[in-house]
Amino acid sequence: MNYRYLALAICFGLSFSAVAQQTVSPTEVVRRKAAVLESKSSLDTGIPFLQWEKESIWIEEHVPLLYCMIKGRLLEPMQQLQVNGKVMTIKSDGKFEIFFKFPSSVHDFKITLISKNQKTYRSHFQVVDLHQRFLSTKKPLTRAHYSAGLGYTLIHYQQSTVSPFHEGALTFKGGFTYELKPDVWDLNLGSFLNVFTLKSSSADGDSIRYLGLNAKVGYHLITFPSPIRLILNAGIYYNTSFGTVGFLDMFGPQLYPEVRYLFANNHALTTYGKYSPSVAHSLSDFGKNREIATGLHYSFPLNSFYRLSVGIDYSELFLLRGADSAQTSTFSLSSALLF
Repeated sequence: MNYRYLALAICFGLSFSAVAQQTVSPTEVVRRKAAVLESKSSLDTGIPFLQWEKESIWIEEHVPLLYCMIKGRLLEPMQQLQVNGKVMTIKSDGKFEIFFKFPSSVHDFKITLISKNQKTYRSHFQVVDLHQRFLSTKKPLTRAHYSAGLGYTLIHYQQSTVSPFHEGALTFKGGFTYELKPDVWDLNLGSFLNVFTLKSSSADGDSIRYLGLNAKVGYHLITFPSPIRLILNAGIYYNTSFGTVGFLDMFGPQLYPEVRYLFANNHALTTYGKYSPSVAHSLSDFGKNREIATGLHYSFPLNSFYRLSVGIDYSELFLLRGADSAQTSTFSLSSALLF
């Protein structure tokens, strides 16, 4: 982040105004394609009536382990199913599920079946990370993830001492996520900056641009292997502005629940809500000095290293200080590269 913009905010800003923009960095799940392959052994009898639900599966990165869920079906009734010696549940229709956590790109496991007449079937398999196995450039597991993107933000600004105006701006957004405790706790840092104004409806020539920073910690309430993920984030934010009108040093806490649905093709749909009271000018009336926001983001893989996210965000901010009041609403359309 270029701190020159913060110095400009201090030079140009007035004592009071409003901003409502998003520093959205949704907590992305890192997934890669894998396969279940049979590993031949001279001691194996083979299991010809075993079918895997899908030829390929998804594995998730949660340093230092990879997670996967394998679903299969037995076409003949069996009395017992063992995976690496552990007895597993077989459903009435012959279906079963296996959940693995493993530290490397290949994981070996053995399936043993015992029929009702005590006949034993045995076979060895491997979960193989196809990305790590077949690409010459291998991506190491990491707890750190980044995002960078651009968007168009439509701003409606009104204040009791300023004629209302609309403004369109090119906005840069950046984010950093670190897995404090994989699949449990995340640290997320986000930023936005209106790089420059594209248009303004102000008859007085007014314009405003914003700089925002936030930090939040997320707790994963619903995690793997559910396709629905629920993350409760809480943290702090800081906003300031520079331009012909503006404000200085708005900050406060934020509550940020986030819901994501993971599709079978590794696409994801994320929505969130945000509530952020402002404590910069009033420590008591959170009802009149606060920001509320919501958004919807869709992400999908470009290749084994990068994902692309496109989304819309809407926010409103209300501030009251003495006889002066301000309200800002923003609508933002943006895309970001996740890596």
